[in-house]
Amino acid sequence: MTITTVPTTTLDTINIGVDIEIDTDNDFNNQSLTIPERIIGFIDAIGDILQELPPDGFKKMLQYTTQKAYSFAGQSLTLADCMNTLIRDYNSIKNTHPRVGYYYNAMCFEFLQRSLLVVGADPERITELDTKITEEFNKFKGISV
Repeated sequence: MTITTVPTTTLDTINIGVDIEIDTDNDFNNQSLTIPERIIGFIDAIGDILQELPPDGFKKMLQYTTQKAYSFAGQSLTLADCMNTLIRDYNSIKNTHPRVGYYYNAMCFEFLQRSLLVVGADPERITELDTKITEEFNKFKGISV
């Protein structure tokens, strides 16, 4: 896996951070594998790095994984469609790959949190999801490969 930074992103001339490009040396981009299989390989490859991230960094990786693996953007899907897909895939791997299951569960919460932000949901409800993401992150860190 190769992680590189690319030029800093700006929005209306305000610096909002460095974009990260991740080139995986595993099958994360292999379209002949199912999405859960690709995510399992991805977590197997970088799980040790993920568990060392601060919570905000972990959340960014959850977002990266969802965007890269599922490509929901640009499709005519409802939030329920997207959540059902994530939950279905979570249910398919949670017993055989518990560590990836914790990652998937956190990914579902993070996706829901971003979605609620977009629709202007109650900020308190959005913030409550941070606790759930952190709980799953702690479970993820507690299981070594």
